[in-house]
Amino acid sequence: MEGNTIAEMHEATPSPSRDDTNQRTVTNTVLRVVLWGTALLLVVWAVSSCWWPYGPDQAQLAWVAEEITTGKALYRDVWDNNPPGAILQHALMHILLGEIMWPSRVIDLVYLMVTVWALVAMSKAFGSPRAGPWAAILFLSFYAFHGFGPSCQRDGWAAMQITWAIALVLTRPTTLRCALAGLLLSIAACFKPPFLLAMVPVTVLIAKSGVSAESPGRTISRLAALILPIVCAAFVLFAWLSSTGALSDAFEQVVVFNKRIYGSRSFPFSTAPLAILERLGEMLHLLILGVAGSTYLSARAERRQYLSIGLLWPIIALVIVLVQYRFFTHHWYALVISLSLLAGIGLQGLVETLRGAPTTSRRLWSSVVLVIVFAGLLRPCLFLLRDTQLWLTDVVVKRDYDQYLSRFGRFLDEQSTAEYLDAHTSPRDSFQVWGLAPIVNLLSQRPIASHFGHTVYVFSDFNEELNPKLFAKYIDQFLQDMSLNRPTYLVVDLKTEGWWKPIEEIPRIDQYVKSNYAHETQIGSLLVLRSTTAERQR
Repeated sequence: MEGNTIAEMHEATPSPSRDDTNQRTVTNTVLRVVLWGTALLLVVWAVSSCWWPYGPDQAQLAWVAEEITTGKALYRDVWDNNPPGAILQHALMHILLGEIMWPSRVIDLVYLMVTVWALVAMSKAFGSPRAGPWAAILFLSFYAFHGFGPSCQRDGWAAMQITWAIALVLTRPTTLRCALAGLLLSIAACFKPPFLLAMVPVTVLIAKSGVSAESPGRTISRLAALILPIVCAAFVLFAWLSSTGALSDAFEQVVVFNKRIYGSRSFPFSTAPLAILERLGEMLHLLILGVAGSTYLSARAERRQYLSIGLLWPIIALVIVLVQYRFFTHHWYALVISLSLLAGIGLQGLVETLRGAPTTSRRLWSSVVLVIVFAGLLRPCLFLLRDTQLWLTDVVVKRDYDQYLSRFGRFLDEQSTAEYLDAHTSPRDSFQVWGLAPIVNLLSQRPIASHFGHTVYVFSDFNEELNPKLFAKYIDQFLQDMSLNRPTYLVVDLKTEGWWKPIEEIPRIDQYVKSNYAHETQIGSLLVLRSTTAERQR
């Protein structure tokens, strides 16, 4: 009966008994309750996320973006080892909205909503329209479960951008859509270069779409439309960096520096197997349902054509994760999205299997489906309940935003430090941070003294070992900036955690600090040193 439709298979099956019908009704009702209940929690979570502050990664990108909006050249005047995509997005938000933090959260929600559209559209293209809402819920619950740290990250944004590109080509591969897909891929590559690997599934989709009914010329024109925006984006980026005199600095910071640091086994993320197993354990339900989805597609001739792209996408997504060799939560989002699509299809397939299953095994299948769904969504839903309850209590009921902010790491300490610097200096005075405290950079109304907004990786043991000449060059640059700009305050982050060297381990910088700065106060783990020659401002 291979090739028969689901309806024909159902008609050939004996009429179900009342118990069978009740069993299916109960299973479907429970699944609907779980689906809409989780959706409701996610809506409340989405609203509450607009009150989240920045974490270190987001604040660093936003600060660099603010610096370049004041006329400084990225990489030449402001050191940063991130590709320019996310920085330019932050700069655009700053120019258009003039605010920080909440606009990024809103943009993040817009990204998520468009990704929901993409998953629903792809599910329909795969011939499984009911799988779309489940695919969206499975992805969103994973995303929300990991809280504010991995959100608003360039990896997550790039993962969603390549999802839109695949959806555009999968649903209707016109020349215009292929060009838009190429534009999205080029933007994703500017956020993180490994995401350009998504060219592989998109190219396969374009090639497959022209095999049966299209002329070779039309397929070639669509491939050209895909590639042209990528080439143009590379040219524009090259021209922009050349015009600002930052091309060599960009190559040194983004290419040379990252290659040596992240490619080294001395880098702290070398505990790869444990990190991989931890993340795969969190998405075990997606893997199980994803296998079911692959089986469902392969068992039906009319949908088998989608199996190759359904499997190729998560494989490429996994390669994107592995080549980065860091395994943070937000690095996995491309894989999570692709698995969520297969998992949604797998869940629909399992539900449909209940229709034709023998009476004796129907309860077993129902139990299996419900256990997998509950196991996958229980922890995220409990987290969402707790997270939204804290927001409702602190922000909505008590209207105590500081109490709410105190739950986000040391944000309040960094905010207080920025306020302290502003209160004890004039607008023309500069300061410098040693360590990683980008919230201080972002919230303070005072300029940073050096090229380096933070010293993470730059002044670290593994950078000194791998790049001794570059390490010495950065020390020279740092001391030159400090001597030229004479910052009134030096904020020392005492929580090094192996990411950067304490000042006393770099003799030249240690001697400079001891000769020019004295302890004034400490706010949490941030030590505030004041220049011994600076004039005190009241």
